[in-house]
Amino acid sequence: MAEELKTTSQLGRLFADYTTLADLVADAGKQIDDINTLNEKAGGTDDEVAQQYLEKAKPGGQALTDLVTLLKTLSLQTGDNGETANALFNQAEDESTALANEWPPS
Repeated sequence: MAEELKTTSQLGRLFADYTTLADLVADAGKQIDDINTLNEKAGGTDDEVAQQYLEKAKPGGQALTDLVTLLKTLSLQTGDNGETANALFNQAEDESTALANEWPPS
């Protein structure tokens, strides 16, 4: 539950932070891809030990890649949906101000 109310200008700034978060998560994803590539190269392919290593390393690396991809997607969606909600709040505020200024009707 929210501890304090935010203004629409604060919400806009806060939702913009999700895009920055998505960029940071994407950077982490690139580093994880590099680690996965290094694991595959370092493990080798020519012997039984290499096969056992890759059987253990590949699924974990893929799971981590999938998780980071999901975090990036959710961060972008939260930012986009938050900006849409903020725009609706701004529109509602503008419309309510206009209606209040027209009161009482002539």
